[in-house]
Amino acid sequence: MRSSAATRGAGSRILPDDTVVLTVSKGPERYDVPDLRGHTVEEATEALAEVKFVVGKVERRWSESVPEGEVIRSLPKFGTEKAEGLSPDTAIGLVVSKGRKPIKVGDWVGKDFETAKAELEDRGLAVEVVDREHSDTVDEGGVISHEPAEGTLFKGDVVEFVVSEGPELVEVPSVFYDPTEEAVATLEDLGFVVRIRHAPVYFTGERAYSTNPPAGTMAEKGSTITVYVV
Repeated sequence: MRSSAATRGAGSRILPDDTVVLTVSKGPERYDVPDLRGHTVEEATEALAEVKFVVGKVERRWSESVPEGEVIRSLPKFGTEKAEGLSPDTAIGLVVSKGRKPIKVGDWVGKDFETAKAELEDRGLAVEVVDREHSDTVDEGGVISHEPAEGTLFKGDVVEFVVSEGPELVEVPSVFYDPTEEAVATLEDLGFVVRIRHAPVYFTGERAYSTNPPAGTMAEKGSTITVYVV
């Protein structure tokens, strides 16, 4: 019976027609980086351990698409850049999502709307004018209010604005020769502040003669109208 060549070492003698079994080296032990995207750090650690890698530096970054706590990418990246793979115990870095980046709204009340719009859009927020109102305290084109009024939003969220049209304008009516008290009441009912002065030709002061600004003029509600009486 012939001896098995497999049990013989180098330098051994064998008989003709015996079989020689060879063990061929695959070279150094190498592995590819697995796809870790979408995994938690714990899951990524386990996946790396399966191919004899370890977790290296963990970097956290904002992401609009990857949920908080999940891997955005690995360093080296999935598949590695080396065709032969990486050796065991290689440290694989992870870039992990912090979630969506919060964007500060800020306080824009009383400030120019166009300035606010440009700044917020530059931050990645959307802007919408939901109403325009007259205001005695906020100049035309200024911001009366906005919602949300403070805090943070995320990219693409909307900030709603109420914008000032300035003070309301009211036409000054004609009160010529109206009784003084009646003229004053008419003007005050329209929202004006009334001041009484004597006309150049003054008699009893019982009737209105003219106004400043004159009748037909558009004046701001709350402004002062001088009534000249005779």
